Amino acid sequence: MDKAIDFFKDNPELFTGVVALLAIFGGIVGNLLSGWWQARGGIEQANAARDAARITAEAERLAALREDRRVEIAAFVRLARETFDATDDVFRRADREQAVMSAREQMEQKYAEIELIAPPAIVSHADDVMSAVEVAIELAAARGSASRAHRALVAVSPGSAGYLAAHRASTVLVALREAYEAGAENAGEQDAFRSAARSALEDVPGINGDEAEALLLDAMLPALEPLRAVAINTYAQALRELIASARSALGSDDT
Repeated sequence: MDKAIDFFKDNPELFTGVVALLAIFGGIVGNLLSGWWQARGGIEQANAARDAARITAEAERLAALREDRRVEIAAFVRLARETFDATDDVFRRADREQAVMSAREQMEQKYAEIELIAPPAIVSHADDVMSAVEVAIELAAARGSASRAHRALVAVSPGSAGYLAAHRASTVLVALREAYEAGAENAGEQDAFRSAARSALEDVPGINGDEAEALLLDAMLPALEPLRAVAINTYAQALRELIASARSALGSDDT
C-alpha cells in the first residue's frame, strides 16, 4: 500500500489519470444502476396497474352479476305471485284459466334464467316455489269448475225460484262426499245420494249439465278447502325461504 502511494507521489500525472478513469467508471456504473432501478420501478408500476385493472374488472363483473341476479330473482318472485293469484281466481272465474297458463310459461322461462346465474341454494328454493305453484295450478285445473258451480249453487237466494232445489242439492252433495269417504262398503248409499243429487241439480236454475257433472265428480274427492289451505301455506313458506336466501346472497341485510 505504501509503495502504491509512493508511486503515485512520484508520478502525479498517472494518479490524475487513474482518478479520471475511476470517475468515468463510477459514472457508468451509476448510470447503469440508475437505469436498472428505473426499469424495475417501471415494471412494478406496470404490474401494479395491471393488477388494479384486473381487480377493477373483476369487481365490475361481480357487481353486474349481482345486479343481474337481483333483477331475475325479483322478476321470478313477481311472476310466482301473479301465477299463484291467478290460480286462486280460477275458483271464481273460468276466464282466468288462460291467464294462469300465460303466467306459468313466463315463470318457467324466468326459472330457467335463474338456473343459469343464481347460486345453487337460490335455485333450490326457486324450484320449491315452482313445485308449490304447480300444485296450485293442478288443484285449480282439477277443482276449479266444480268450485265455480258450487258458488253458483249457494248463491241462489232464499225465496227465489230453484232455492229449495239448490239447498237440497247442496245437502245431498255433502252426504255423497261423506258416503265416498266412508269407503266402498257404502256403495249403495253412494248410488242413492248421487242419483238424488243429480235430480236436485237438474231443478236448479243456472246449473247446466257440465256443471252438475263437475259437482258430482267433485263429491268423490276430499274436501277442497283443506287442500287449498295446505297449498297456500306450502307456497307461502317456499316463497319466504327463496326471498330470505336471495337477500342473504345479495347482501341485502348488510349494514
